[in-house]
Amino acid sequence: MLVLALEVVSVEKDPLKELADRARRIEELKRKIESLVESLSKSYTGSERLSKLIENLLKTQAPPPPPPKNKLSDAASELGEYEYQLKRYLEHLTEHAEILRRLSELEGMVTSRLEEVKKWAEKMENINPYYASQARRVVSKAKRVLDELPLASPKESLERLNETYGNMARVVRMCQSIYAGKLKELEGLVGSARKILGKARSVARLEEADVIMRAKKVLEEAEARLSEARARAPYDSLDVVELRRKLEEIHKQLRNLVLSSLTEEETSLLEEYGRLARAYKGKYAPYHLLLEQLSRATGLKIEEVQDKLYSMSKKGMIKVLVKLG
Repeated sequence: MLVLALEVVSVEKDPLKELADRARRIEELKRKIESLVESLSKSYTGSERLSKLIENLLKTQAPPPPPPKNKLSDAASELGEYEYQLKRYLEHLTEHAEILRRLSELEGMVTSRLEEVKKWAEKMENINPYYASQARRVVSKAKRVLDELPLASPKESLERLNETYGNMARVVRMCQSIYAGKLKELEGLVGSARKILGKARSVARLEEADVIMRAKKVLEEAEARLSEARARAPYDSLDVVELRRKLEEIHKQLRNLVLSSLTEEETSLLEEYGRLARAYKGKYAPYHLLLEQLSRATGLKIEEVQDKLYSMSKKGMIKVLVKLG
């Protein structure tokens, strides 16, 4: 009987080749680390805070030292551990490089938005003192965060800047909303004054022409200022409180001019007509019902109401639209 004996022969790795391979990989890792360190040192020279962060990082987190020379006879296993440590260090440094990139970007965003928040604080002073105070507080905190970034912890620095920028954006959005509401109110006043200006022109006497011209000029200037405010806020020069005062003054002057041209009965009829117009809010109303309501409210006969409505409509003081059907 033929018996075959199989012998397992283990093939040992060539230690010289293994050393060479590991040495090559180690040199490549060291080259990448040196390149990244050089890049970090040069990329943020314009920012004193980030430069200090990088300097602190490189001082406190140095690369692992190589194995002692007297142990290089067992270099395969020693270099394997060294290679692993270098890989971990490169990963760690790469992570910090990304954090520093985001820090640099966010630092620029916070710094550039400081002026905008300051302007909103000024703009809100006479409009909404609470949000003026909030904007000033955010500016103060942002400056403090920029000056006191924790050099030993880039992650913590990033978190603080993220929070700061979020607070700035929130305050800006609220200020924008409040200001837009004020501009809309002023645009409504301009529109209302435009309507009454048309009525005042139809009844103004020669000696009242200066009132009409001044009102026209104020409204044109108001429209230009509001347009600028819409486009450039908060860097516009509009004073909301002052413009409101001017518009209310013009509205009052024009209204008095119109009312001075009316009889007491016409004034009463015009006021009641305005009340009904606001109540109906643009809806249709039967003509006979309108006449009856105006007659009851003013004490005038229906025929008198008709005559006066005709006269005031012809002068452009009211707008009565009739739907034929």
